[in-house]
Amino acid sequence: MVTFTLDGREVQAEEGLTILQVAEANNIHIPTLCNHKALEPAGLCRICSVELFDGRRTRFVTACNYPVWTGMEVKTDTEEVTRHRKMIIELLLARCPNNDFVKKLGEQYGVEAPRFQLEDDDCILCGLCVRMCERIGARAIDFSGRGTEMEVATP
Repeated sequence: MVTFTLDGREVQAEEGLTILQVAEANNIHIPTLCNHKALEPAGLCRICSVELFDGRRTRFVTACNYPVWTGMEVKTDTEEVTRHRKMIIELLLARCPNNDFVKKLGEQYGVEAPRFQLEDDDCILCGLCVRMCERIGARAIDFSGRGTEMEVATP
């Protein structure tokens, strides 16, 4: 068992669990887009980012794939975390302005119109389809391109 601080409360959890798993077990909601119970967590969407204080410095980590350890301090709902998530949502809204899930996240976080150039895509590049395709052995699709040119395509 590991003991650490989660949103100001001392919690215990099994070694090997992620911050997201422990947060969910303690009724703390952390939004995710790329996380699915059938796949290993990848931290691709970064919407689950939380603040981690490791005893020396504070930094952002992805809750879906970051393992818990004794002595760490995690904050899931600070101004910095909210600002970080808002920026990610704004980028997603620019890419996928008609995606219902992304629009709902935008409403929850008060993100209205992104200041970035709008695209008309429904893919949020979360990687779920790519990882599931790889898991079943098909490898029929993968990420192609870099940066703003990234897309899911056939190899």
